[in-house]
Amino acid sequence: MWCHLLLSLPAVGLAFFAFLPIEYALPAYLAMNLPALGTYYLISRALRRPVQVGMESLVGAEGEVAVLYPGSALANCLVRCQGELWSAHAVGPVSVGARVRVLGFDGTRPVVAKGAESEKQVPSSACH
Repeated sequence: MWCHLLLSLPAVGLAFFAFLPIEYALPAYLAMNLPALGTYYLISRALRRPVQVGMESLVGAEGEVAVLYPGSALANCLVRCQGELWSAHAVGPVSVGARVRVLGFDGTRPVVAKGAESEKQVPSSACH
């Protein structure tokens, strides 16, 4: 909530020009807006950082197959990736302990591949 007050300072500071002479209003306006400019700079830096949490951060990450579910059509393995366990769909054969790479997602399920298969593109149906 306080950030909204800080970010509204440029608009609120315009009132200085209505009530004060320009030689007082301009320095007061600039001094009042320095915190807002600093905040705008920090916000723009934060928005340019790569995704660090959630599903989007897993794409391209490596993991390890923890459990296989043979015969399952939806998720045929359990993958440990970035300290979390994910029910995943493996493209091609994998074994327990195999290193895999997350290629994309099919809904909320990671699509993973092992070795040379991870260089291939994810099928378009698996990128939602």
